[in-house]
Amino acid sequence: MRPYINQIQSNLKSPCADGADWSLEIAPKTLLVGSNTSHKSAVVQAVELAIAGSADDIVGRSIVSDAALLLTLAPGDELGVTARLSDGSTANYNARREEGKVKRPQHDGPGAQS
Repeated sequence: MRPYINQIQSNLKSPCADGADWSLEIAPKTLLVGSNTSHKSAVVQAVELAIAGSADDIVGRSIVSDAALLLTLAPGDELGVTARLSDGSTANYNARREEGKVKRPQHDGPGAQS
């Protein structure tokens, strides 16, 4: 069996009042169901960021990898995503702003470019 994501953790579109990280356990087959504004798209976008370093359907664009645009989806000056895979490996995406400047994002995992 191929590895699958079994947990995703992020502060992307955090539903928490203080902007804290959220986490979700995922099975090999998971169905996301919820009303509008229940953060279903945040889960999908967090998975995309962790694996590919970009995400779809953000600010009206099909694929976004610009860290400045992605940072608008996180509270504060840092965006972090970690996906844990069933084989024990992880995929990460981290972007941050320091002194008003967006630093080059860090991305490692199955979809990362060397």
